[in-house]
Amino acid sequence: MITNSHLISGETFISQNRPDITHNFPPDDEINGKYKKGEIRIVTEQARYPLDSIEAMVDSAKYIRNPEYQRRKRWNNTRKSRLIESFIMNVPIPPIFLYEIDYSIYEVMDGQQRLTAIYDFYKGKFELEGLEYWQELNGRNYQNLPEQVQKGIDRRYLSSIILLQETAKSKEEAEYLKQIVFERLNSGGEKLTAQETRNALQNGKFNQLCIKLSQNEYFRNS
Repeated sequence: MITNSHLISGETFISQNRPDITHNFPPDDEINGKYKKGEIRIVTEQARYPLDSIEAMVDSAKYIRNPEYQRRKRWNNTRKSRLIESFIMNVPIPPIFLYEIDYSIYEVMDGQQRLTAIYDFYKGKFELEGLEYWQELNGRNYQNLPEQVQKGIDRRYLSSIILLQETAKSKEEAEYLKQIVFERLNSGGEKLTAQETRNALQNGKFNQLCIKLSQNEYFRNS
């Protein structure tokens, strides 16, 4: 504790009384009990669909692609084509999310754009355009692709994560949990800055030099 005897001539000391900050946590037993009861716990399973089965899957009455919380279809043909190009190159594609509203009846929570792009491609509704690595396929649709490319696409899979009906005990709880999951799926990421994108995609010698210089104290202060 500082007293006046510790001060030099001309100094003053002002005491600031800070309120005690205390946290009243609930007991661990109470928290453990809540966890063991499974409150707000999602029950899931995973599935993989061959791309050439997506057309029949979407045409069936088992998959609802337009729940009220989904965004409208907004991918143009270039973006659809880039997805198909990713399958040709075997680039990993994020899974779609489905909610089982009744046994074997599913609602598309996340992934409508991907499903629609694959469906439209197999239906021949658009021709490939704007491809970056397979430019020789621009202007072709699924039906007139070279045989080996067709077979290569057909053997690719689209992964899914399914929220099972057991997740919710009532219709009201199901709607609440769907809102939670949809909100988390669509707000968890943060858009990269232009520089972060360059760091990831164009990490050449010049970019590495810039990063190194940015860590130099004298360079930053100049």
